[in-house]
Amino acid sequence: MINTIWKNDNVGLIGRDRLLLNKILPRINSRTKRFIVKGEIGVGKTAVLEWAHEHTPNSAFVNSGMSYGQIIDTLIEAWGVETEGKKVAEKERDVLKVSSNTLYVDDLHKATPKLIKFLKILSERNKVSGAIRSGVRLKEELKQLFWSCESYKLPRLKRDNALKLAEKVCLHFGANISHIQVANASGGLPGKIINAARTNEIRRDEIKTQDEEFDIAPLFLMLCAGIVVFRYIGRTMDATDFTLLGGIGMVGLIFMRGIFQKGKES
Repeated sequence: MINTIWKNDNVGLIGRDRLLLNKILPRINSRTKRFIVKGEIGVGKTAVLEWAHEHTPNSAFVNSGMSYGQIIDTLIEAWGVETEGKKVAEKERDVLKVSSNTLYVDDLHKATPKLIKFLKILSERNKVSGAIRSGVRLKEELKQLFWSCESYKLPRLKRDNALKLAEKVCLHFGANISHIQVANASGGLPGKIINAARTNEIRRDEIKTQDEEFDIAPLFLMLCAGIVVFRYIGRTMDATDFTLLGGIGMVGLIFMRGIFQKGKES
């Protein structure tokens, strides 16, 4: 996997030292404290979570995109769970009997209701931490599961760290492209830097992020304000047509906002 390049001694997790040592490590060493890593696509959430997994005894690492059966099998192998069950339900029962272990779940925003229910039960006797993409509306059950967790939002890399990472990964993959251009095109996203070095190609649209998308919120606010003024004028002038058109405009904006919001969450 691309994100595991951080394990190479010549690369590491550049720009995350302070977070790992001052925030993540103390929670790893705690028996009860959990955490959530948030951030946009390509900012390095998975790498941070993998680092935590590597430094946590009796821990397992899964991705919510895996099938439920794969997740159960991963926990059985990682935790050494004794089971004679062949069906998923039987294995699940044996996994839920264990305690004092740690689970790291990547892409929590993709968790199914079945997985969320499983995690809620599992977290009663084990530590469950994870990573979530910023800007994604979470299921209420998932919010309840992690409401007491400390949350850390990963920022994009500063320019000097982006240059350092770009130079190291370009050397690692033997890329014959300028590491300076790679860093400049990445926008501070480690995922873009690594992908450019791996493919030996700079593509500015390689990773689509929320920050790079057009923000329509200001436009909606301006339209709402205009329609409110339009309706006010209509009522002041006792112009029924103006008032009616203003009302239709408000309904239309609400409908459009719902469509854009649904598209954003998908």
